[in-house]
Amino acid sequence: MVLALLLTVGWAAAVKQVTDHLAEGALSAEARENGVWADQMVDLLATSTKQRLDTLKAVAEKQAEAREIIALLARMTSESGSALSDEATRRLTWLAIPELDRINHDLVRLKNGFDLDTISLLNVTGDTVASSTFIQPVNFVGINRAERDYFRTAMSGQTAVQLLISYPTGAPIIVISAPVKNTGKVVGAVSISIVLSRLVSQVSRCNFHLVDEHGVILLDTKGEHLLKAMPDNRLGYLTSENRVARYGKSELDVLPISPWDRRWERGLFRVGNQPLPEFISERKDNELGLRFQVFAPLTDFPAFYEEHDLLTGAAIIGGDALILLILGGAMHVRRNRANLEQMRLQHEELTQSRERFRLIAETIPEVFWMSEPDLLQIT
Repeated sequence: MVLALLLTVGWAAAVKQVTDHLAEGALSAEARENGVWADQMVDLLATSTKQRLDTLKAVAEKQAEAREIIALLARMTSESGSALSDEATRRLTWLAIPELDRINHDLVRLKNGFDLDTISLLNVTGDTVASSTFIQPVNFVGINRAERDYFRTAMSGQTAVQLLISYPTGAPIIVISAPVKNTGKVVGAVSISIVLSRLVSQVSRCNFHLVDEHGVILLDTKGEHLLKAMPDNRLGYLTSENRVARYGKSELDVLPISPWDRRWERGLFRVGNQPLPEFISERKDNELGLRFQVFAPLTDFPAFYEEHDLLTGAAIIGGDALILLILGGAMHVRRNRANLEQMRLQHEELTQSRERFRLIAETIPEVFWMSEPDLLQIT
């Protein structure tokens, strides 16, 4: 019994080791296939997104060089008191100016021509003096953007690209802001925005992320991880006020990402509470301060595990049955050998008894027999 137990335990361990080795090979092949696909997809999406952003930057910078816009903002810079009035007053005042009305219509045409969400003109104090939204329910004219990082970057003379949450709509957007310069002096900015979900098409087999320079997910094509912070986020460098300005709230949850459970599932990760392991491919663009990610789940994983477990169980059961059969045969052989040995000893004992009786009968001069029929014996 002890031997049978030891053999079955050893067999189960051996089978598990073999099937795990086979599983590692099969899963590694599938993971490699998913990994190659994810790498190709993230390269494609990163390239197409960067090309789109480069186009938007060119549009913003081209408009920032328009003479009419430079002249208008230079004149507004020399005026005083515009930044002291309230938003409603600024809006009513600037919508009534024919020159700004003409620019507003030009911005609408640009918006439609380049498939933008908004394009606006900001003066040196951050007030939106003209916008393609001037006839929309949510009108940006009069809104001040001085606290936005993209405006501050533009006022330093550089084109800015920033991912953030839109104040009026609450949607994740990307903003490109180009400085408007008059004889080398910054007098305002041209600001273009587009909702992030419009940058890329929906991806059926994966989840595409666009992550900002602080490690916050602002584009998630499947909507599962939006406004989650990556484990290596840099939110600690932002004040609570900065977080609210960027993301609309001061505290953001961290997206849990950890290696998958079993040792032979190298390169696979558990993302949040997802039931399937995922392969993660990432590309960084230091110039834009963006990270492009593709999360590719192994969709065949449950069936793979079921097949692996069934194979392991069948092999263990079959091996146990064979071990019991072999041990049972061995026990049967031992019992037969013991019976044969007992019969041989009995035969030898009977032979020796007969020999002794014959010797006595031949050597005694006279022999008497007394028969007792009732007792069926001779004395």
